[in-house]
Amino acid sequence: MLTHAAFMSAIALICLLLALALLTAWRDFRLGRHALAWSAAFALAAATSGLRLSSTLVPGWGEDLRFLSCITSIVSMGLLSWGFCRRAERKTRLVCEVAGFVLMLLAILWCVQGSGWVTACRLLTSMCNLALVVIALSSLKGARKTIRLGQLMFLMAAAYMVTVAVLAVTVGPDPGSVFPLTVAVGGPVVTVSLGILTLLITASDLAGDLRMQAWTDPLTGLLNRRGFEQRIAEMKASRPLPEPFVVVVADLDHFKTVNDTLGHAAGDAVLRCFARQISSALGGQELAARIGGEEFIFVLPGTPPAEGLARVERMRQSVPASLQDLGGSHQITASFGLTALRGGERLEEAIARADLALYRSKREGRNRVSSDEAVMG
Repeated sequence: MLTHAAFMSAIALICLLLALALLTAWRDFRLGRHALAWSAAFALAAATSGLRLSSTLVPGWGEDLRFLSCITSIVSMGLLSWGFCRRAERKTRLVCEVAGFVLMLLAILWCVQGSGWVTACRLLTSMCNLALVVIALSSLKGARKTIRLGQLMFLMAAAYMVTVAVLAVTVGPDPGSVFPLTVAVGGPVVTVSLGILTLLITASDLAGDLRMQAWTDPLTGLLNRRGFEQRIAEMKASRPLPEPFVVVVADLDHFKTVNDTLGHAAGDAVLRCFARQISSALGGQELAARIGGEEFIFVLPGTPPAEGLARVERMRQSVPASLQDLGGSHQITASFGLTALRGGERLEEAIARADLALYRSKREGRNRVSSDEAVMG
C-alpha cells in the first residue's frame, strides 16, 4: 500500500511540474492558448492520480472518488486534445462535443447508479479518451521526427485505452484481477509520456520562434540577409535550385530624402508598404528579403527570365501609386536589377550581377528595371 501511495504521489507531482512548465511557456514565452490548455490538462491529470490514490485509502468513498477520477480524466484528455487541435489551427468543436456527450452520460449514470454503473463509467471514460487521443493524433504537426514520436506515444495511449475498456468489461474492478494493476501502472506511464511529448513540442515551437526572430527583419516582416541565406541553403539541401532561377535586387529611389523631409516614421511606413507589395507579388517557393536599409532582394525559382522581367516591370510601375499617400509631395519610385542564375554558378555570383544591373538603373535615371545578358540573351 505504501509503495502504491508513493508511486501515485510521485506521478501527481510529475504532472504538477509538467503543468507548471507549460504554464511558464505560455506566460513568459507567449505561446498560444494550446500551451495553457496543456498546462490545465496536466494539472487535472495530477488531480486524477490523487483521486485514484484516495479511492484506495478511503474505501468508504471509493466509488465516488473513482467516479470523480473518470470526470477529471476526460476533462484532462479533452484539454490535451483541444490544445493539439488549436496548435494545428483546426476546429475544436469535435473535441468539445465528444467530451461533453460522454460527461452527460456519466452524469446520468451517477444519478441512476444502477447495477454495474462503476464499470460502465470506466468503459465510457476509456472509449471517450480513445476518441480524444485519435483526434489529437490526427492534429499532429511539426518536424518529421516530432510527428513520428507523437504518433508512437499516441498509439501507445490508444492501446492502453482499449486494454482498459476490454478489462473493464471482461474481468471488472476486482482487486485480485489484472485491471487495477493495468490502471495503476499503464495510466501514469501514458500520462507522463504524453507530458514529455508536449514538452518536446513546446521546446520545438520555442526554438522555431527564436529561429524566425533571428531570420526575420522586425520592421518589414520579410527575411533578413541571414534568413534569406538559410532558406536558400535549405532549398539547396533538398534538391538543386530549380532552373530557370531569376534573381532581383530592388532599391527605393532617393529614400534618404523621404527620411530627411518626412521623418523616420514615414520612412519606416514606406519600407513596410514596399515590403508588402513585394510579398503580395510572390508565391510558392519565391523568397524575398530586406538585405539593407532600403535594399531588397527576391528570387523567382522556375520563372523564365522574360516572364520575370515582365513581372518586375509591372511591380515597378505600381510603386508610385501604392506609396503615393506616404510620400507627401515627393513621388516615391524604385529601381530594380535582374539576372538569371547560370548553370553551375554560385548564387552569390548571380546576386553580384543583379547588383550591377541595379546600379545601371540608378545611373540611367532611376525608376527603371535593368537586366544583364543572362536575361537579355
